[in-house]
Amino acid sequence: MKSISELEEILVAGLGIYRDKRNTLSAVASCNEQLDGVSVTLAALLHRLLLDQYDDWPKHRWIDDSLLHKVLVAGNTVSIWGVMIWGDGGTTEQYTDPFYVELTCRPDLSGFTRYTFLFADVDNPAITYTCFNNNRWYWDKDFYSDVTWPVTERDWKYSIHRHS
Repeated sequence: MKSISELEEILVAGLGIYRDKRNTLSAVASCNEQLDGVSVTLAALLHRLLLDQYDDWPKHRWIDDSLLHKVLVAGNTVSIWGVMIWGDGGTTEQYTDPFYVELTCRPDLSGFTRYTFLFADVDNPAITYTCFNNNRWYWDKDFYSDVTWPVTERDWKYSIHRHS
């Protein structure tokens, strides 16, 4: 298993080529194709951060991948809204929860100056991947009050802030 710092380096490299687009990426199903490899790296990073910082995240729980539904690039800051796919050890059942991450890269792309990871909605429990697959916008377009998807509209269960 890679360390948090190794995962952060991989993520910076993966995001670096999109930094100068300064626009919003969106697609019918997800932005995963445009940001090749970023979804898995975000999932691995969140998993490590949860294990390190939260006692209520079970050690046997795994995070498989994420679906990136909206990506906003503004200068050196990348904001990503999406869905994490996770499960419990010893089972194959998959669940989904929303996430938001905002990452600010150093201008030379040598790392992050800061990032914030928000994950899981206290008021809306996880749903199975099967249920999510029947309504792929359950966690975002069908939830938020407007097209900007204000993250303050959720009561986030996990809030992780890191600065370099």
